Amino acid sequence: MIRAYYIKKNIEAIDEAGLSRMLCFLPPDRREKAMKFKFHEGQVLSALSYLTLLYLLEKEDIHHGPFEVVLKKNEKPGVADESFCFNISHTKGAVLAAAGSTPVGADIQRIMEKDFEGVAKRVMKPEELSLITRSKSPEREFARLWTLKESYIKFTGEGISALEAVPDLSAFEKNGGSLPGGPSFVTEESEELFISVCSNDTIEVRETGLDEVLRFLY
Repeated sequence: MIRAYYIKKNIEAIDEAGLSRMLCFLPPDRREKAMKFKFHEGQVLSALSYLTLLYLLEKEDIHHGPFEVVLKKNEKPGVADESFCFNISHTKGAVLAAAGSTPVGADIQRIMEKDFEGVAKRVMKPEELSLITRSKSPEREFARLWTLKESYIKFTGEGISALEAVPDLSAFEKNGGSLPGGPSFVTEESEELFISVCSNDTIEVRETGLDEVLRFLY
């Protein structure tokens, strides 16, 4: 089974001291990656998404102890000994981590109220674009389809350049769907976010709290 945890509350309360403490629990390569973000918010989200993964691995008894992360096809991160598979994602004010014994792709996206039309025209299939333009909330429909597509290319390891080649997903229900002979998707939404997880395995998604993850670390 694929397990996915997300945090969407109170992340903005993490100050510089909190970030410094979090960085202590990251392996050197992940610490370096987090600090490459120019602004505090990006550094926090990058660090917290990985720490949420560590929490998930322990909580769900998927893996215990250190592990080596390597870049595989199209720089998709994976575990060197292939003992488990994982994927992480973050957006403004929220993070997501997913892991299990089989390949997984996961994406979390805050709903944008503007500036999504150009991207939609470039990467969406005609049926998907029609669904967006006919919707009473086109920005929500775009975010739903975008997270589905992102989770799919993360699952396959094809990378962002393959977005335009993702199969048409316009027939999917609000909570996800399956491709013929391909992977399944689970989608969750809230007032401001969409989450999609893609895998050939059973998928379970749940919200967890920032305090739970920090208590686990500290």
